[in-house]
Amino acid sequence: KSTKKQLKTQFDRAAEDILKDVQTQLHKEECPILVAGETSSGKSTFLNLLLGEDILPVATLSSTSTICEVKYGETRQAVVHVRLPDKAGSKHITIPLDGAEEHQKELERYMHVEGEKRETLSPAEKIEIFLPIALLKGGIVIVDSPGVGESEMM
Repeated sequence: KSTKKQLKTQFDRAAEDILKDVQTQLHKEECPILVAGETSSGKSTFLNLLLGEDILPVATLSSTSTICEVKYGETRQAVVHVRLPDKAGSKHITIPLDGAEEHQKELERYMHVEGEKRETLSPAEKIEIFLPIALLKGGIVIVDSPGVGESEMM
């Protein structure tokens, strides 16, 4: 069998369509790196070590309830993409990451849902964290995810 026929059989798509998709992916400006694993396996701890600071919440039990994308940005801030708009119609909440405890606690409220609330959807669809870290320049996006098997809602 030719390579084209093997690809068509394996992926149920023409080789030309697969190549177009690959080319599109290669031209994207962002390169996401997903960190996935079992609940409480240390994903957030690992990422905090990699980033050189404690940005992501860490707990003995599961801690990440929302997809968190860590990206390069000159301004240290988090943008929370909420599921339901506020009274003004906005679906984004910007939280400065200036070291203030109140801002860190506000961010953690969206990142980490506790107790019985873990069986419902988090109020945030995702959180983008922007940090001026050289590792993230050039479009690298580190994605922290809830643990595999965390809950059916996540």
